[in-house]
Amino acid sequence: MITLTSGLCPAKGIWTPIIVFFVFLAVTGTLYLSTQPGEYSVNASESSERVAAPSNQTGEGESKDEIDRLGIMELYPTKSGGQEWYSSWNNGIIRELGFGQRDAYDNIELSGDGSLKVNGEEGIAHSSGKAPRIRVVDSDFDNVEVTLYGKRISEKEEISYQGFVVGARSKHYTDQECYANTYYGRFTYDGRVSFEKELFHGHGDDAYYPQLKKDIYLWPDGIPRDEWIGLKFIVRTITNEKGEDAAVKLELYRDLTDGRNGGTWVKVLEFTDVGEWYVEAKEGICNDYPHNKILFTPGFVFIRNDYIDEAQYKKFSIREID
Repeated sequence: MITLTSGLCPAKGIWTPIIVFFVFLAVTGTLYLSTQPGEYSVNASESSERVAAPSNQTGEGESKDEIDRLGIMELYPTKSGGQEWYSSWNNGIIRELGFGQRDAYDNIELSGDGSLKVNGEEGIAHSSGKAPRIRVVDSDFDNVEVTLYGKRISEKEEISYQGFVVGARSKHYTDQECYANTYYGRFTYDGRVSFEKELFHGHGDDAYYPQLKKDIYLWPDGIPRDEWIGLKFIVRTITNEKGEDAAVKLELYRDLTDGRNGGTWVKVLEFTDVGEWYVEAKEGICNDYPHNKILFTPGFVFIRNDYIDEAQYKKFSIREID
């Protein structure tokens, strides 16, 4: 602290307005900075919630200078010996997939009602249909950093759950109605950011964070059309002091620079599933299956959208992390 004494300031009268002026600058400057638009990290652990200050931090385990083979920054280092998968949408070959078809140049399968046209000369995949699902097959992934760039073009009709949605640790395509385990990271077209946990395919209500009616809007007017939006979805198991699996941490980041210099990745949401995140099912269905199940088991990764005339994707990748 600086103290002004009469011995140092014979003309005390002139200091009062000067001090007031500098205090005013400090206060108004702080207010200006704190009220400017920015990316907010929303964190939840168990039942607690808080909104953090705007931040460009990439979070725990960040790998600031590592760039992947598609030119995008890696937030977490790749696990030693871990799987890495990259879309081959930039291989110069034009092709189209219908329902149930696999890409001859990639281990991608199109599931659901829709089509996928890959322009390998532009490095872009064009998706359309009522319920197109772009699934990476033949591999189950554990802790992952999933990266995707999406561009909204046009929709058949507007529904609340359409948008850029990535599923991980998924068993979504299963004949067992009680084993459709999936964690989702979602940028929905209406502008919301959220996580979703699915346990029962086609039955009951999934779990959401934030809870419905407590929505967080990154885009108050909805996701704009014809702009590339970068999404990173992190899914990591958290162990306790005994080294036992205890929780799963979910993180979502976005980039609005179209990947310039690897992208400017900002954390926009995080949540930790500690076993208090319940999924509801209809009475008599899956009664013996834990409705608060934490999804520790590896699974496949896929992109989903709904009721779209067209959405575009590029630079889709999956890396296993620690």
